Amino acid sequence: AALAAVGATTSISTLFIGFLSGLTNGFALLIARQFGAGDKKGVTRYGAGCLLLGCITSVLLTFICVSSLPFILRLLNVPEALMGQSTAYIRAVLLGLLATMLYNGCASILRAVGDTTAPLLFLLFAAALNVALDLLFILKFGFGVAGAASVLSQSLSAIISLVYMFKRYPVFRFKPDDFKLKLREIKALYTSGLSMAAMMSLVFFGTLSLQCAINTFGQDIIVAHTAARKITEFFMLPFSVMGVTMATYCGQNMGAGRKDRI
Repeated sequence: AALAAVGATTSISTLFIGFLSGLTNGFALLIARQFGAGDKKGVTRYGAGCLLLGCITSVLLTFICVSSLPFILRLLNVPEALMGQSTAYIRAVLLGLLATMLYNGCASILRAVGDTTAPLLFLLFAAALNVALDLLFILKFGFGVAGAASVLSQSLSAIISLVYMFKRYPVFRFKPDDFKLKLREIKALYTSGLSMAAMMSLVFFGTLSLQCAINTFGQDIIVAHTAARKITEFFMLPFSVMGVTMATYCGQNMGAGRKDRI
């Protein structure tokens, strides 16, 4: 029942986390272009803009989703027997969207300036911590599905990423004025960010509509689909990751005027 409750709502968290991931990756393309062009001021401005607009967007999404959660779950055809656990789980995940965005934003910014090792190490730390805390909260303290500790582990990972950026790269030691974005900068960031966010979300909208149908088939089918989808995601992720990698690489070389390398 617990696995079914998680599986019945995972498509919601996947959609919004995918949206925010696409958004920050789109923001980072502008940072990569400025980095390739050697424009340190541009890197700083767009780096600050990435974090600021990412925070604003994720807070708005969280407010809208949490306040309309009963309506969303009914729209998803979540079985009544699973409604309590499903609500507890997905609310915990949605309340952690800001932390998730902050980590993804920091990782995207670091990749834009060529640092791919640090985000990987921070993510490994978060993943290991998440497993340990899940076991602690669910098995030891009996919190059930609401004890999923991804919010806490992602928050710690985001904090470490921010500290690392500040210490390692002077260009990311933001001042208050760096967050006072001009209208053209906001437009440029959202144009790039929202286009990639929409592109990544389109696939997850398909998953969401599929989940609406699967949730009408009962608990056993939901569990079977959830288990199978988890395995499938492992095989599908490398392709989207390669897309982000090539986009960052092309952005850097576009800024440097090296179209031959693109």
